[in-house]
Amino acid sequence: MPMHPGRRHAGRRHGWLLLPLLTVAAATGVPAQDAAPDPDPRFMLWSEALDRAQREHARQLAARPQPQAWLAAFLLYPPEREGPDAAPRLVSAPQALAWLDAAEALAPEDPRPAWARLLACHGEEAVCGRAQALAQLQRLEADNAAVWLLAASRSREDGERQQHLARMLEATHYATGFQALVRLQYEAWRQLPLPPRDAATQRALDRALANGLPADDEVVRGALALTQITSHAFLALQPAMRHCAPEAVADREDGLRQACLGLLETIAADESSVIGPHLALPLLVRLSAGDPVAQAHWRERLRAHAWVYEQGATQHSALLGSADALRAYLATFASRGELAAARELMRRAGVPATPPPDWLPVHPQMRALLADGRLPD
Repeated sequence: MPMHPGRRHAGRRHGWLLLPLLTVAAATGVPAQDAAPDPDPRFMLWSEALDRAQREHARQLAARPQPQAWLAAFLLYPPEREGPDAAPRLVSAPQALAWLDAAEALAPEDPRPAWARLLACHGEEAVCGRAQALAQLQRLEADNAAVWLLAASRSREDGERQQHLARMLEATHYATGFQALVRLQYEAWRQLPLPPRDAATQRALDRALANGLPADDEVVRGALALTQITSHAFLALQPAMRHCAPEAVADREDGLRQACLGLLETIAADESSVIGPHLALPLLVRLSAGDPVAQAHWRERLRAHAWVYEQGATQHSALLGSADALRAYLATFASRGELAAARELMRRAGVPATPPPDWLPVHPQMRALLADGRLPD
């Protein structure tokens, strides 16, 4: 894997917390101007202290000469900000990458470090070594369709891309490394000692992370961990969404469409994140055009998912009535997945698990798919 010399001119580290705070606020439907912390010097100092706490705890994890500990340290260590303050880039720190190198060296048959390079590393190829990581996964997980879809997505030549898709057709299963990274990253955050915070900082965290409810240490750790984790999910799913779109499989006679139906069904059944079913089910509706029975099945599955998405996943801040409910939501999210957490929250709030017979989602594309199986013109 690439060497990681110390980089000069790295940007300031403080403020790393502000982006996750605003991301959480947007995901929970809280207006950013209400949720974003006042750029008070005390809050900025606390944000810097959190970065230091992450780095120190990562060093403590890495003091154990175990591949899993080094991988957890890599996932926890905050990235550096480079470039102008108006448009900074996040780049994984050389120390974190050195731990990732060490994990690979000590456990060359463990695929998790390679998945971490592909899903959780910040920076360009020279920093992250994604090409070598993908080659490693092609060796370790040759029967995994997710690996060959990822290889096809990275290919610049059509001939090579088709070879990777052919290998995907021969694969026996589909699985990204997302779940393994989720468990490691969440556990590393859960053990992190947080710096003390004053009343102004506490109010900012309450608004941004807990919809005004008290954000104790457990809530702060869980919310920040899951904010970082959910960014990995989209990267893991991008290759399947690209190569299994109806226009990508049209007129092919090599079985790609049928293989895509199978792996999209796997993604649609995965409750670890909302985005998986949210992306896979519309594709299943469209790909099943011409089979009325199959399309009716996937349209109803899409309607059921849209109900949970609208009632629980995107509106969960409105359903949280207590700090205990928030802690339960975060714990379920970490242990069973985002959709399971949304369903549990709906159950606690008395929201029916299934939609009324005549219910339709707000989103116009989903409404169109449920009406006639096609996207609107």
